[in-house]
Amino acid sequence: MEIADYRNVGRMLIDPVPIKALQNMLAEIETLISTTTPLPENRTARCVELLQTAKALTNDILKRASRVH
Repeated sequence: MEIADYRNVGRMLIDPVPIKALQNMLAEIETLISTTTPLPENRTARCVELLQTAKALTNDILKRASRVH
């Protein structure tokens, strides 16, 4: 991939393709968590919280990248 294909976000160059792949993996994890027997000690709920945060971060990165380009 050439430099021109990357989007500049602040000082970082962002390639949206791996970020979209990450979003797909997070969506699959969400499906797995939602269809699995709850884990003890509130671990399932914590996994969902972390997953939601990861999804929000990836969405933010893609939004910033699309504004720059």
